[in-house]
Amino acid sequence: MAVTNSSAGWWTSSGRQWSILTGYAALLCGVVAALLDKPWPADAAALPAFLAENRAAILWQAMLFLVGAAFFMWFLGCLRSDLVRVEADRGRLTMVAFVAGYGVTVLALAPQIALILPIAPGWNRRPRRWRPIWATSC
Repeated sequence: MAVTNSSAGWWTSSGRQWSILTGYAALLCGVVAALLDKPWPADAAALPAFLAENRAAILWQAMLFLVGAAFFMWFLGCLRSDLVRVEADRGRLTMVAFVAGYGVTVLALAPQIALILPIAPGWNRRPRRWRPIWATSC
């Protein structure tokens, strides 16, 4: 038996349920990542010990922020596709909100790189010397 929109409520085959669920998933990832936060030391000398002690929690927190950002970007895309259908002015306002949401997400994730790199696995290895592909010998 086929499910119609009137009997299914908000859970339809149009994909709207995924936009709602990705919004909640982004929120949940952010809340769980915030719960993993611990107070950082004020003294710079205590920072290496703090990073070594809380390495796993910091990596999990960063990963949750990354996954939450992916869910949020998917939510923005779904929201844009819904709003562009009802906006009369060819979706200009919707596009501005969409691009602003992506911009804020990228700017919010940029500090995560600075946080992750010093404690990422293999970071303390000797760095390789970078060469362009055309400068390497065969």
